[in-house]
Amino acid sequence: MQILEQSIGQGLQAHRDAVQRLAEAPGFGVDSATQAIAEVGPTAGSFSTAPELCSWVGVCAGREESAEVSKINRSPRVTG
Repeated sequence: MQILEQSIGQGLQAHRDAVQRLAEAPGFGVDSATQAIAEVGPTAGSFSTAPELCSWVGVCAGREESAEVSKINRSPRVTG
């Protein structure tokens, strides 16, 4: 496990500024910023639009409930 963590640390060394900037966002820390950068890259260049990235991540703007029944709270996939 320690070897894996060292390898990840070395791989992200070139992106440490991006990790630090993201870690300053509310709700993020260094660990969550490192994971996000590792998964989507420092510029999220694989995604052509912000909604496409949000769809891939599965973020949701809010939680919908009606009569104590929860509706699906995952953003739908962007098609195109």
